[in-house]
Amino acid sequence: MLQVWGCGLCTFENQLRDETCVMCNNLRPKLSEEQEKVLHKGKWKCERCTYLNPKHEKTCEVCKFKRPLTKEEEEEERRSSEEEKNQKHRCPACFQTTRQSDLRSLSCKHAFCGNCWVRQIVSSMQNHNADKIRCMQPYCSHLLLKQEATLTLTLTLTLTLT
Repeated sequence: MLQVWGCGLCTFENQLRDETCVMCNNLRPKLSEEQEKVLHKGKWKCERCTYLNPKHEKTCEVCKFKRPLTKEEEEEERRSSEEEKNQKHRCPACFQTTRQSDLRSLSCKHAFCGNCWVRQIVSSMQNHNADKIRCMQPYCSHLLLKQEATLTLTLTLTLTLT
């Protein structure tokens, strides 16, 4: 009996999802807690706009707000992230195979191993071009920012020394 609600005006039994009586357009009365649970089963309520979305949707269909992850989804995301970090990738400059987490990428998103970045930075500094260190990707005109150079050197040297 939780799947329907009775209209107080015409007594017609409407589906729980109907907000007005299909016979007389009378508004649905406030639902009981049990009816609310049945109505919201398999859905999540958006924190921003309160729209009820299907559980499988990760963003609100109305306002595109991202729903909080369940504990299982957080664990799966963490596991996937760990697997991705440990995947082997080839540095496009030296062709050495390395873990994804050992590659360094700039704001231009081109990634190379830390050793190649150190060689690039040191070489540019030796040639008095420290302010014009370029990304190693062919045809990329991105200049290495001072913060990127510092971070790249720090991360690479820290990993090398440990």
